[in-house]
Amino acid sequence: MGDTLAWVPYLENFQQRWGCKVVACSHHNEWVESAYPSIEWIGPGVEVKNIYALTNIGFFYDESEESLPDPTKHSHDPRTEPLQWTAARQLGLPPVEIRPRVSISTRGRPVDDHYVCLGIHSTSQAKYWNHPSGWDEVTSWLKSRGYRVFIASREEDGFMGNRLPADAERLPDYQIETTATFICHADAFIGVGSGLTWMAWALETPTVLVSGFSHPWTEMSEAVKVSAPNNVCAGSFNRHRIQANDWQWCPDRKGTSRQFECSRSITPEKVISAFQQCIDEGHIS
Repeated sequence: MGDTLAWVPYLENFQQRWGCKVVACSHHNEWVESAYPSIEWIGPGVEVKNIYALTNIGFFYDESEESLPDPTKHSHDPRTEPLQWTAARQLGLPPVEIRPRVSISTRGRPVDDHYVCLGIHSTSQAKYWNHPSGWDEVTSWLKSRGYRVFIASREEDGFMGNRLPADAERLPDYQIETTATFICHADAFIGVGSGLTWMAWALETPTVLVSGFSHPWTEMSEAVKVSAPNNVCAGSFNRHRIQANDWQWCPDRKGTSRQFECSRSITPEKVISAFQQCIDEGHIS
């Protein structure tokens, strides 16, 4: 979800710049197709004839040196720039941030109370907020301020050893429309480096991003970032090739007492302070 939402605005930008027809394929066209009606959306494996050019957008690595990006696909090392710039560079467009639109249907406000959504899960343990009591303490603080707290991530309690905060509520179901509705109407969203965080930004929900595995400039600039302290190892995503088949990927500290220290070192107080910053700036009521 994150890559799809991050990169889709540049297809429209490319089309507008060159006045051409754009045919696009993703694994989840339903997330974006009606939001970008000028683009023809097709499914994976569908043949398109008489095309002028074909571009694959993504991270590509050199076959002879797997840790290095493929120089035939990247003019710049994509790990050293914001994620959105990957698509811009590959399409020959100016590298500027563009908020995506989504075509996921949202309904009216699901509950009358003020509430906050949490996105605690992602696709690798390195992306998680690994502080042992972090989510529980933040949830307790939010509830003490009168907010209900909902888990927007669909994974079950204990998924890959990660417990849900005890005092948070689950959504009534995890259909994508329900999740989007809850995020859309939330007072705020607090999440890690995941697709739900990109969705929250696309839906213009005030967003707090907790991440140690990436540097603050990697994701959208408008989120309030909570990053690792300067005295610990951090930003492995921006220095190494992530190994998608290794859930415990931590290239610098794996197997030591310092594994995942980047996010373990982020305290609940820092996350609460970031949330308070959103209140002080008038983004959260």
